[in-house]
Amino acid sequence: MKNSGVNKISLTEIAAARLADWVKEYQSTDRRTYLKLKYGIEVLFINITKMFAVYLTAYILNLLTATIIFHISYCIIRKTAYGIHAWTSIMCTLLSIMYFVGIPYLATSYSIPGPMILPIYLANGFILYLFAPSLTKKGVSMDYNKKRKLRNLSIVMCIVLMIITLLISDETTKTLITTGATLASVLTIQKNTI
Repeated sequence: MKNSGVNKISLTEIAAARLADWVKEYQSTDRRTYLKLKYGIEVLFINITKMFAVYLTAYILNLLTATIIFHISYCIIRKTAYGIHAWTSIMCTLLSIMYFVGIPYLATSYSIPGPMILPIYLANGFILYLFAPSLTKKGVSMDYNKKRKLRNLSIVMCIVLMIITLLISDETTKTLITTGATLASVLTIQKNTI
């Protein structure tokens, strides 16, 4: 079948374009600023949709608190370490549900033994030292000093989470924080860096 030349536009793109057009009416912007705004709105809408799917699933399975603890720990590392992304939005949503609901489910059923916490965090720190920040193709041009700063911040955040984890007495919370930090650390390892 021949390509009809019609591009499919997602609902997210339509909504982002309308909101960006509305902002443009009240704020004079050039084309580049408009496109950045539109792209940012699209990303925001997509992320809100994914978070809604993850947290609704967690709520239905009575794992909302566990998912929040796990997700916060993950985000603390991911913010500066970055990491790999799924190829498509739907794959990202499915993987997010699997990670942010599935792992907390397991963490509420099985605890990491106390003596294993420190070695896990040391391994996370080593992974972050080697691979963070794990940049996408768009961020490859980042200069060395900024990369080094992000790597060091990732390691510091890992140490902060380790200290918090070691001070907490609840085994489930320790496991949730540790597994969230570990997932974020492991996702910095990209196929082309091994």
